[in-house]
Amino acid sequence: MNKLQRYSAVTSQQRPNMSDHYISSLIESFRKDWEAAHAADRAAWEAKEKALLELVNQQAEDEGLWFDATTAPEAYLQQELRKLHVAIEGKSIGEAILNRAQEKQP
Repeated sequence: MNKLQRYSAVTSQQRPNMSDHYISSLIESFRKDWEAAHAADRAAWEAKEKALLELVNQQAEDEGLWFDATTAPEAYLQQELRKLHVAIEGKSIGEAILNRAQEKQP
């Protein structure tokens, strides 16, 4: 037996079954596992997002947080709180300012 025949004999014994059907079944199995993990992650993020938006809405209705600031620290705190609300709600700062101005109008 020459070297090539020995190499072929060894590699053919160690090669896994790589038929098209086998590869397709592996891909399908990995896809299902990935989709299940992704669905669980998505559900967890949606629950967190819902909780954050509920908190933002509660704070938006709290008059104690949105009074007219009289001191620099109060104004700074309100400014930063508004930025946080805008980031959570996914709005632009300009849109949030317009909404706030419209809420103040009688």
